[in-house]
Amino acid sequence: MRALASLDIEADSREEAIGKAVPRECVSSVEGFLKDVMAREAISSTDVGNGIAIPHARSRSVRESFVSFVRLRTDVGGVRYFFLLGAKEDEEREYMRMLTRVARALLVDSFVEKLGSIKSASEFERALELAMEAVADE
Repeated sequence: MRALASLDIEADSREEAIGKAVPRECVSSVEGFLKDVMAREAISSTDVGNGIAIPHARSRSVRESFVSFVRLRTDVGGVRYFFLLGAKEDEEREYMRMLTRVARALLVDSFVEKLGSIKSASEFERALELAMEAVADE
C-alpha cells in the first residue's frame, strides 16, 4: 500500500477535492477511478466526523493500492481532511484491511491532532504508520 499526501489544496467541491487526491501513478484512469469513488459516495457518505472523510473504492482503474491524504485550505461541506483509499477490483481483502487500518488510526487522538500541521508527504506517511502501529494490537 502506497501512502501519499497533498497539503493545503484548494477545492470548491467534494468531487474536486477527491479528484485532486487521486494518485496518477497508482491508477490507469483517473476518470474511471473517480467515477467508482463517486458511485460509492452516492450510496452513503464516508464522513466520519471531525472534518474527516474516507472516500474509497475498489476499481479496475487501480494498478497499485494506496491511501492518499488531502488537507484542504478550507473545508468543503464540513470536510477538510480526505483519506482516499483505492484498491484493485479483485482485492477485497486488501481493501478491507486498508479501510480498517485507516479508520482505526483515526481513533488515535495524537494522529488526528497532527493532521492540521503535517508539512510533507513523508511526515504524513510516518504519522500514519505510527498511528496504525498504536492500534495494531487492539
